[in-house]
Amino acid sequence: MSATFWALQSTRVARGTVWTELKLQPAEHIYSITYGNSLYVSVGARGIATSTDGISWTNRFSVTSYFFRVVYVNSLFIAVGTDNLCYTSADGITWTSRTVATTGYDLHDCAYSSSLGLYVIVSDSGFGGIFTSSDASTWTARGYGNGFKSVVWNS
Repeated sequence: MSATFWALQSTRVARGTVWTELKLQPAEHIYSITYGNSLYVSVGARGIATSTDGISWTNRFSVTSYFFRVVYVNSLFIAVGTDNLCYTSADGITWTSRTVATTGYDLHDCAYSSSLGLYVIVSDSGFGGIFTSSDASTWTARGYGNGFKSVVWNS
């Protein structure tokens, strides 16, 4: 597939340089989409869905909370959301729940530094604001207050 831009609008996606509207399934709010390992992964209000072509989507599983963000970093998909929601997957098909904090954190974004060998998740709630991990399985709260919505690594 050639390089393509994607734009999200709640339950719809536009893609391409000549924009085409696509209806994603499930028809719930989609908050983030990423591409890796020859697979598109979208997350939102009802769970995680995948697609090999960006047109036909398969629901992988549903949740009662919201996913805010999905990223593909270091050959790993990471999806984060409300109520301490964090799942990881090497293939985008099979997902494993991860405990980032004890309770009450809305996790908003994730990044990875290959030079540091470190994953970072940020939160906009609680007092743990920033969490780090060397393996994306075991997480440590680093503090720094709250209110974080985005994180990026500049290598």
